[in-house]
Amino acid sequence: MPKAHNDNEKTSCQQRTEFENSALNLFQLEPGAIGVYPVGALAMAFHERLRADAIVCRRTSATTDWIFEEGRLTINSTVHEVASKLFRGLTGHGDGRRLPELVLVCPLVDQLDDFKAALMVLFRELDTREAPALEDIPFFLLASSGIYFEAFCADVA
Repeated sequence: MPKAHNDNEKTSCQQRTEFENSALNLFQLEPGAIGVYPVGALAMAFHERLRADAIVCRRTSATTDWIFEEGRLTINSTVHEVASKLFRGLTGHGDGRRLPELVLVCPLVDQLDDFKAALMVLFRELDTREAPALEDIPFFLLASSGIYFEAFCADVA
């Protein structure tokens, strides 16, 4: 006798289809959307000022874990619900949402390597596609005040 179907249970076919759709969206961008990376004072100032659509967190950090757990930020004494805007890294959202078309990158000096590593992961993921395309890569605007010069001086010294 067939098992009674529970409407709350998803069949393996439904789960696979949702995963495939999520994977497809990983390489599609949300046109006109703006995101900030990573969570920090400058990125949150841009987020607030530009009313950004997404907050792209570093894949692994205490701040990322905290913000995913809380789902909100307090900026200038105002609580902002941000759970629906969060991405765990450039490839870690997996819930069917698309990356923003433009990401303002605002790391501290010690976070630059994390960003470069995140880009490499994104490029490797794109390379697994049959026909990767440049239009699948967001525009990244590096927007940190003075840290690139500071990092350059450290590398030269």
